[in-house]
Amino acid sequence: SKETPHPQDVPPGHLAVKVGEASKRFVIRADYLNHPVIRQLLDQAYEENVHNKSGPLAIPCDEFLF
Repeated sequence: SKETPHPQDVPPGHLAVKVGEASKRFVIRADYLNHPVIRQLLDQAYEENVHNKSGPLAIPCDEFLF
C-alpha cells in the first residue's frame, strides 16, 4: 500500500480538516480533537459520512462558527 504524502503546510502535531459546505480547509492542532465540541462534530461527521473513508476529515459545521 502506498502512503499518502503529508502536506507541506501541516506542521507536526497538526492536521488538516475541511469545514462547512464550501469545504474550507483549516489546519488545527491534533489535541483539539479531544475538545468536547470537536468530539461532537466528529461524531456527527462519522454518522453522515460513514461511506466516505478517503480524503481530508470533513467537519459538518459552519466555517464561521468553527
